[in-house]
Amino acid sequence: MGKDKKTNSSKEIEIKFSPLSGYQITGFPQEEDVLLSRKDADWRMNACLGYQYDENGIRIEGFRRAADILVHHIATHGSGQDHLIFPIANMYRHHLELLLKDIIQLGAHLKDQKVIPKGHKLLPLWEQCKQTLNEIWEAKESVENFQQIERILRELTALDPDGQNFRYGRRTDGTKPLQNVEIINIESFAIAIGKVSNLLSGALMGIWHYISLKYESESDHE
Repeated sequence: MGKDKKTNSSKEIEIKFSPLSGYQITGFPQEEDVLLSRKDADWRMNACLGYQYDENGIRIEGFRRAADILVHHIATHGSGQDHLIFPIANMYRHHLELLLKDIIQLGAHLKDQKVIPKGHKLLPLWEQCKQTLNEIWEAKESVENFQQIERILRELTALDPDGQNFRYGRRTDGTKPLQNVEIINIESFAIAIGKVSNLLSGALMGIWHYISLKYESESDHE
């Protein structure tokens, strides 16, 4: 196990790296420990906020990337499945929720309307999203794709209907989640979610393109 040692205020700080579990912070909280940035913090670890034009897009992509990284870790090391399934599934689910909501919101924006989608249930959001996409494209070839998306979203809803089951050991009603689920193959889970994400992300990019064309046309007529 390798060690990377840093010195701050005459106190030694150790960050250990384990190939099985990643970075492990040792020790207990000290006065110099703050959330935003320690005095001796590595600038390469800085995350810059507030400059992005499409901050929703950054968040949407961020949740998928984080889940993908954990899946890659498991595929590479062959360990951590039983612990990491919960953040992986939760981040993939949240990624899809944000993606559906962004399509609904931007689709409305394209028609000069303002819609703020609410709730955490994926199937009602999908119905709104599907209506938005049909209004924009009306493509017959999308029917099969939509059917497959809906099938996968129904599977995900059966596992986690409202975003609680992968986050908590007990639901708000006191029941234990995932009682009838014994095995989730993380590779299968990631592939199915990834393909849904691919199609919806492409649709979202198409909506952004139409919005940019709309702005250009309005600008030309001013």
